[in-house]
Amino acid sequence: MGFGEWILDSEWHRDAQTGKLRYEMDAVKRQLRRRREASRTVERSLEELQHENDELKLYLASVLRLLVGKGIATDEEIRAMVAAVDGEDGTEDGRYTGPMPPEG
Repeated sequence: MGFGEWILDSEWHRDAQTGKLRYEMDAVKRQLRRRREASRTVERSLEELQHENDELKLYLASVLRLLVGKGIATDEEIRAMVAAVDGEDGTEDGRYTGPMPPEG
């Protein structure tokens, strides 16, 4: 067995390789931990947005029912207004990205 083979087969070399592998595994674990934390942050943000959306829908449904119930507006008038407002931001897509309240 030559010197090179002896070094590659030595306990010192195995320890060095093991240390290198441990370092790389720790780096991968840290990276996975950061990704998991980022994923949790995104998940929390989505949950908050869903809660806000649900709350907005609740208030909107209540206001619309109140308007119709008091005879202030009819379903048809509300639908016509929704269609008009939908196009105000330049795109009829079931969304509104214009100012609240409208300017002017």
